[in-house]
Amino acid sequence: MKLFGLHLDRLIATLVCLEFAIFFGVIASAQLVATKLGIVPPGQIAPSASIPALLLCLLLVATGGYRADAWWRAEVMLRCLLQSAVLGLVIAVAMNLSLSALIGYSMPGPLLISTGALALLAVMAFRLLGQRMRACLQLQIFKPRVVLLGAGSRAQRVLEAVGHHSRVQLLGIVPERMCHQTMVPEAHLLAQDPASLAALARELRADEIVIAVDDRRDRLPIDDLLVCRLSGIAVVDDASFVERERGLISLSDLSPSSLIFSDGFSASRVYDVTKRIVDSLIATLLLLLLAPLFPLIALAICLDTPGPILYRQIRVGRYGTPFNIIKFRTMIPDAERDGRAAWAQAGDPRITRVGRLLRTFRIDELPQLVNILRGEMSFVGPRPERPQFVKELAAVIPYFQFRHGVRPGLTGWAQINFQYSASIEDSRAKLEYDLYYLKHRNFVLDMLILLQTVRIVLSGEGAY
Repeated sequence: MKLFGLHLDRLIATLVCLEFAIFFGVIASAQLVATKLGIVPPGQIAPSASIPALLLCLLLVATGGYRADAWWRAEVMLRCLLQSAVLGLVIAVAMNLSLSALIGYSMPGPLLISTGALALLAVMAFRLLGQRMRACLQLQIFKPRVVLLGAGSRAQRVLEAVGHHSRVQLLGIVPERMCHQTMVPEAHLLAQDPASLAALARELRADEIVIAVDDRRDRLPIDDLLVCRLSGIAVVDDASFVERERGLISLSDLSPSSLIFSDGFSASRVYDVTKRIVDSLIATLLLLLLAPLFPLIALAICLDTPGPILYRQIRVGRYGTPFNIIKFRTMIPDAERDGRAAWAQAGDPRITRVGRLLRTFRIDELPQLVNILRGEMSFVGPRPERPQFVKELAAVIPYFQFRHGVRPGLTGWAQINFQYSASIEDSRAKLEYDLYYLKHRNFVLDMLILLQTVRIVLSGEGAY
């Protein structure tokens, strides 16, 4: 299903709705009971239960609570719920203090904590029940039923995408006409005659047909595909399917014409201007709030190793314009004594003890709020690379310069979906995620990336 330009997993969308209803029910019931018992004065108007319920759902998104492993693995689920509870408590206390100052109303502390705890316990019980029923339900009702047309290398790649996420139910594979060699498991093959595709799709109650034919010349059953399309069965090509299911644009599928004529890769002027205003406002607010923390970080860096507190480095920005990025120093002084740019690696000996801690929780990136205020960066966008790496990567990776069409970001789609870039191959893989962001960027995707960045910061994923 598609919402606000984003492709959503049916199961995840259903879970969010059900758990919002649970949160809302518990919070509304607690407010009602508190009013009946006189804990909250009858004339006092409490915030709508929908606001804290929505907040708890957003916190679960931020902590990774709607990823597959957080639904089926109890230990991951508990970790996400605990992180959401702590973050929710901090936000609730801050909002309570703000309401008290503005309108003279505040929820009693014990009521606030007990209501939040009950809401999270109710969701935990719901998820544990779902885990017990998994073997019976299999949840196939939430998965689109897909028939794959083609049995060559493109079909093989589609199978990899299906196996990678399992968000669809593959009904089987129909080889294309004049298919002399199949590259897919024979167990998936449904028929040898693609002319029966329409009848087969109706019989299997297919929702979608994915075209993955290596050579489409005279190999597509056009009439049958038209019948399927007109009868309500979606027909998509393999590139669009992989893009949707994996959240990336494969470089092997790209051509200049596909970039020129495809939907996306554009954003409205309103989006660009509004994003710049929001970036500036939030960066200013965060700098004011975090200002007391900066002297402590500076002291820790000075006590750990001699050298400057801040580290400046030339990076490539929008339209290829170079700028000085600002970070807290995490490496020993003269980490590149030979003057040659070097990739950071896992266990890099150049990283200091304090620097490793700063990198784990992305604290070293905080000074880049100044870059955002200057308009050199945004909160969301492709991460800026060094000029030396850009020259090297652009020579071997096609379309690499496309990532410079927007302001680089403090975080991005590639950062929440892929590991730290430590090689040319890693950079190629991250570019596929960056291109997906460039094509689909909007306010909802930006918000999702910012929320998911919380999970990256809390877990320390991908930090070197």
